[in-house]
This record gives sequence, structure tokens and C-alpha cells, in this order.
Amino acid sequence: MGSVITKSIPSGSVVAGCPAKVICTVEDYYKKRKEQCRDEALEYGVSIIDKYKRDPKIEDFPEEWSLFLTKEEYENNPVVKGFVDFRFRNYLVEFWGQKRPYNGFQMFLEEINTYRERLNK
Repeated sequence: MGSVITKSIPSGSVVAGCPAKVICTVEDYYKKRKEQCRDEALEYGVSIIDKYKRDPKIEDFPEEWSLFLTKEEYENNPVVKGFVDFRFRNYLVEFWGQKRPYNGFQMFLEEINTYRERLNK
């Protein structure tokens, strides 16, 4: 938004600036954001522990469920199930078809604690 395009831009490109310049491909941007998303989720988990003095709950991470949510966790938590069903109603097959970096919320919590320990050293 706000970029001035002065020449043809290849499809599948991410552009910014004035004049607009190609920054990277959509695929490269997706990979970069995927890595940043994991770090941001871990930082968020640490902030919950430090600020609220409690363990993070699965409901705290609706934007990050694609990192760890299992079908069992989905089925056993009505809040999560309702939200996933509403938000991904037309894309549930794709949502469940994604490979997740963590095999469940417990594994994700362990990574949050490991990340927190590294930060506190």
C-alpha cells in the first residue's frame, strides 16, 4: 500500500517502497514469516509466564495452533474446536494437512520453558 509502481512486477513477488522494488518472492516471504512466527509464539509464551505468573494455556495461542494443535487436543477442548471450526470452516482439510513443528501443546510448552531458560542465562 502506498507504493508507486513504475515498471512491470513479476507475479509472485513481494514489493515495497516508492518507487516499488521487488523484495523477495511470496514463497521466500512465507518461509521467513513461518520461522518468525515460531519465535514470536515462544516469546509470547514466556511473556505469559513472566507477566501473569502462570503457565500458558492452549486457548492463549489461537494464532499459533498451526504450530502444535493435534486432533485429540482439538476434539477434547470445546473452545478450541469451536474456534477452529469457525475460523477454518472452508479450509479444515488444509489445516489438518499441515506438518506441525511440535507434536502437541505439551511439547510446545516444553519448548517455551527451554526458550525461557536460554533467555534468563
